[in-house]
Amino acid sequence: MGFSDSPAVSARVVIQRSQQLFDVQRDAVGTLLDRLDHVPRCRQLAAKDPETRRLAARALGDISERASLPALIGLTQDRDWTVRVAAAAAIVAIVGLDPQVLAQASVDWTRGALESQDWAVRKAAAGVLADIPESQAVPLLAQAIADPDRKVRLAASTSAGRMKTADAASQVVAAVTRESDPEVKEQQVKALGEIGNPVAHDTLKQLTREPGRIGVFAAGALIAVGDASGKDSLDAAAKAGPQELRLAAMQAAATARNPIVVPTLKAGLGDGVFGIRFAAAEGLATFKAEKTAAVKVLHEALASKEPPVIGRALAALARLGEAARDARSPAEMLDSADPKQRLAVVPIARALPPGDGVPLLRRLVADADIEVRHAGVDAIEDVAAKDKAQAIKLYKPLVNDADPVVRSKAAGQLARLVPPPPRVAQAPAPAPTDDPLAKVRLAVDGTTTAAAAAKTQIDQLAQLAVEVTAATSAPARDDAAIKRAEDLARQLDEAAAPLDASAAKVEAAAQATRDAAGASPSGAAAKLVADADRLARQAREAATRARDQATEASRRARDYARAETGDPQTFIAAADAAIAVGNVADARQNLDKASRLLRQSGARNPSLDFAYGRLYDQMAATSQSPAAKLKLLQQAQDAYRRFVQAGAGPRVQRTHDRLTELADEIKALSPP
Repeated sequence: MGFSDSPAVSARVVIQRSQQLFDVQRDAVGTLLDRLDHVPRCRQLAAKDPETRRLAARALGDISERASLPALIGLTQDRDWTVRVAAAAAIVAIVGLDPQVLAQASVDWTRGALESQDWAVRKAAAGVLADIPESQAVPLLAQAIADPDRKVRLAASTSAGRMKTADAASQVVAAVTRESDPEVKEQQVKALGEIGNPVAHDTLKQLTREPGRIGVFAAGALIAVGDASGKDSLDAAAKAGPQELRLAAMQAAATARNPIVVPTLKAGLGDGVFGIRFAAAEGLATFKAEKTAAVKVLHEALASKEPPVIGRALAALARLGEAARDARSPAEMLDSADPKQRLAVVPIARALPPGDGVPLLRRLVADADIEVRHAGVDAIEDVAAKDKAQAIKLYKPLVNDADPVVRSKAAGQLARLVPPPPRVAQAPAPAPTDDPLAKVRLAVDGTTTAAAAAKTQIDQLAQLAVEVTAATSAPARDDAAIKRAEDLARQLDEAAAPLDASAAKVEAAAQATRDAAGASPSGAAAKLVADADRLARQAREAATRARDQATEASRRARDYARAETGDPQTFIAAADAAIAVGNVADARQNLDKASRLLRQSGARNPSLDFAYGRLYDQMAATSQSPAAKLKLLQQAQDAYRRFVQAGAGPRVQRTHDRLTELADEIKALSPP
């Protein structure tokens, strides 16, 4: 399917390309100013042409030049009001990157979200814990890792592994001893290995005695904290354990961060189960060991039909410095309409050098799928370890993202990367003046600033509306698509709430301009008053339109979510009606919805199998390809068989009769 044929893909690509264009323009401006006769960038602020001064101020704000703050503060007294506004906006942009301000914004959202009654909000906050300052993160980790909902505890345990501190390890040690959920407990053991702090040694030593995967992962974590005695347990599980434990042994060895496990991983390459060989090859790639044998297995993995496997294989090959054969490029995977394909690019972007990984990350953090975007933001952390400047450029636009999780992650991480702004002498206050025109100009500046703030809010809301169009343009493939629609509806409501207040601020600033001009303004003052009134009128009209658009987009998103989460029997009935009139597309869509809902509930409905059988039967009747017809008849046969095993009533006998006919038709079409 080409881009022009898919509204979802087109909308996503527009968002991605807009982000890329923003980044390219910003970088280009910085590079241009860098090269201007090798003089300080701030010299352009003193140019005779006010347009040059204004553009220089905007550029310095975009690239956040801390050293330019004194010159920008001086420029707030410029004789041209457009230059003064640009300088003020640049100062706000630079000071807004103060690490204390960024960190506090991230902490405030995370703390508030962890108090939510909605487990999904608490889970999202738990996923941000590793991004906020340690002093505030550890108490919040203690709260999240004891949450009554297992999903929140799982997210908190995953975050703990990224925190890398003794205090975080102590919190996980306390939690793992009381955890009853096997999946959460396994993740907590993994986190202790990822942290690698000796404070967990005694607990891990005890956990190695537990049966199953937890004991195996505890052995790997024990190696990671400096005790090589865990290797014997890994070797025993890798050689003689059941398949599940052999796989766990490879996964645990891969994260042990000690080359003593290389022989264990090498032995895994000879396992009869491909998944175990693949895990062993991935582990060897982290140590850059046994390259020839590992590459062979990794190339074998590229034939998988599972996007995550392909992504992991490409990432491992990148770590080994090997090119992939006969595989889609990461850029081609990002062009896919399937979010699983795009999500599979994340480990690849993490493994590549910054020069190759950053362009992929720019697309990932602009993706329409919330899971892809969050994973992309997390992956920037790997760039920061290799190229701090590139990581800052990636994080900066995200601190104003519409998604609070993205904002908090970006702000928290950026707070660790940017230095505090230099102390600058405060600019002297302007001398009092009785010049009415000067007062009017000052009031117009306030109107312009308020109008710019309102426009920013409206632009963010417009982007959310575009994302709604992308998210609701096709039937939901999974629960994540429905959750995305619900999240967008909530974000739209939140973004629309302050619109009236923002427009009112512009109107108040315009009124202040009229008051400053007085009853009989000069010609120049009257023109400024007219400009302020125009800005206020435009802001109110834009806010009204945006609020209406937000209401409609929010309604559309909620209607979509409700339509995708209806009653299974209703969808089956709609499919039956569609089959009766030959509308196979609608029938397939409704049956897939019913199937997804039934899987979620764990229930069975024989009518679903019967309807699928009828659908495949009808599709086979119109198929012109013998091979396609054979496949459809076989699918119908499978569905009918499931129905007769669990169904009841007169349709069962009719289905038995049809199965007899199908056997003959399939035999006739099957190759000799």
